[in-house]
Amino acid sequence: MFAFKNMLIMFSCFVFLSFQLEGRHIIGGDMFYDCIGPGQYEVTIVLYRDCAGGGAFFDSSPFSATVGTVSIYRSDRDTPFAGIILDEPEISDVDISSSNPCLIIPPSLCVEKGVYKFDVALPVSEHTYTISYQRCCRNNTINNITNPDETGATYTIDILPEAQDNCNPSLRFNNFPPFVICERDPLEFDHSAFDPLDREGITLEYSFCTPYVGGGLAGSPGNPGSPTGPDGVAPDPDLPPPYDEVNFVGGEFSAETPMGGDPVISIDSQTGLISGTPIVQGQYVIGVCATAIDSSGNVVDVIRRDFQFNVADCEPSVTASISADSIDDSGNFVINACGKDEVQFNDESFQEEFIDTRDWSFDMGIEGNSEFSGQNPLVTFPAQGQYTGQIILNKGRSCSDTGNILINIWGAIENDFSYEYDTCVYGPVMFEGESMTGNNEIVTREWVVTGEGSAQGSTASYLFARAGNKRVSYRVVDDIGCEAITQKIIPYYPIPNEII
Repeated sequence: MFAFKNMLIMFSCFVFLSFQLEGRHIIGGDMFYDCIGPGQYEVTIVLYRDCAGGGAFFDSSPFSATVGTVSIYRSDRDTPFAGIILDEPEISDVDISSSNPCLIIPPSLCVEKGVYKFDVALPVSEHTYTISYQRCCRNNTINNITNPDETGATYTIDILPEAQDNCNPSLRFNNFPPFVICERDPLEFDHSAFDPLDREGITLEYSFCTPYVGGGLAGSPGNPGSPTGPDGVAPDPDLPPPYDEVNFVGGEFSAETPMGGDPVISIDSQTGLISGTPIVQGQYVIGVCATAIDSSGNVVDVIRRDFQFNVADCEPSVTASISADSIDDSGNFVINACGKDEVQFNDESFQEEFIDTRDWSFDMGIEGNSEFSGQNPLVTFPAQGQYTGQIILNKGRSCSDTGNILINIWGAIENDFSYEYDTCVYGPVMFEGESMTGNNEIVTREWVVTGEGSAQGSTASYLFARAGNKRVSYRVVDDIGCEAITQKIIPYYPIPNEII
């Protein structure tokens, strides 16, 4: 009676709103439960849909053409033990922003989350209860399974006899994976689960597992049949286990290697960490199972998740640049440090909003490499000489950029000058430079009298136009390019000849 009643409801919706029944919108979901008393359970179904692709709405939501149903089977029966008509889900927009600086989310991408909750009474039994929700279909652009636009999904969970006896809640996953990841960008995602009771002696093991199929295209536009039939877009009742599995495209894709990759995308069986490097853009269906095992080696709980990874082309969006004395023909940033072994580096990289990390590395010769992080490191070099270094933005990411650096640690220039003039005679002042370089030789010597004139050479003679305090600078440059400037105030007050 339950199934017949729901079939009437769904058929009526199909007659008036059949244009909405094509469900190419599912991108992931899972199910878990809490025991709220002996034989009493609160079940939660979490689904995600692509709300930008023109697909069907969440079942039982406003404007939806279908009423969502859940069927519950007991392992000693072939027919449903119970059926649930789902109430309207709690729907929210999903924040799809990414902490990955390489990834600029397309403005057209839209993801919604729908959460269904219901209570159900299931007498404590020595048999397993299986709770299932089925819906067609998946995005037709999925790369790793055959006929994705004709392939639906089954979201299911078992309540094992031990869980019934002890009124245990199910495991649940900590986080939902990112919806978009970057091609050729190393992936690391924590797909671990947790036990709400934190029971002693329970260990969790993780694996990729094959997603289940559920429903079909019957009852959708251009496809005859009932939308609530076994091969309909929203089966009612939902079919019993065991469930068919999706067919992976032959070759590099399988349940264990659902994305291929280099290194291959894999999951750590002890931690649930998904890692690897996706190498081809596209959409990939993945199943993850978390299994709870007690100290005797018995399986006491299993939860599974079915979700979709979207691999996108993430264009480099950062440029490495630093303040330098020059840039050579090879594009190296050249920094000259004269008479000092400490260099303050000033990062001028852009675009700042896409820079996540900065890694600096300098080859110190026999002392090995020195590494720094942060924007403007202060680096001490061991002796005079030439050193190489790098700044790497977003190291290990697809939008990384590297700046190569040449650092010249040169000797110091000691620079001074003296002067003299006859205070009793209005005449020129004699200047003599006293300079020495720790490199090769000084090639430029220049005198500048502020506001009056200049002269060249190691010595100079200058006749001031009038008396006063004169600012004089002596600048020298050696063949390496190191520079030193000495500046003095000269009190020029000779006794005029006329007074003498």
